[in-house]
Amino acid sequence: MVNEMVSRKRIAAAKTRPDQLREEIAEKQEQLESKKAEVRRIKQEIEELETELEQYESGERDAFDDLIDAVEDSIRLSPEDRKTGRLQSLAERSGITVEQFQQILEEADIHSVEPAATPDVDNLGNMPMLEEENVLPDELVDEDTPDIIDPD
Repeated sequence: MVNEMVSRKRIAAAKTRPDQLREEIAEKQEQLESKKAEVRRIKQEIEELETELEQYESGERDAFDDLIDAVEDSIRLSPEDRKTGRLQSLAERSGITVEQFQQILEEADIHSVEPAATPDVDNLGNMPMLEEENVLPDELVDEDTPDIIDPD
């Protein structure tokens, strides 16, 4: 009788084993996909770091660029994020302390993104391109200089 019950349990377990194996395979496939996504993300980060290193080595980028990028990123932070580690990571990225970074933001009076003060200058102090190329302001135009005439 005991042997018969053990045999029935084994038979029942053997019938459910394929389903258990399918579930285990599905779980392992999900883990594998998750790991593949992590590997892709890490590879992307490595590529970005290598590009940044090349920019430093070629002279295209310097510490001032890092500071500008960090300030631009901080503008996008909410007040809650500024209190958290996000501000610290931005400061570390630019190679300064959080206190120095906060002081720079306060001195620049950067609390949020606001419209430019004048239509001629954006928030970063950049002037937009003139609509026409090679147009000089009136004060720089010399009336005595003849225009260059193209012989064609």
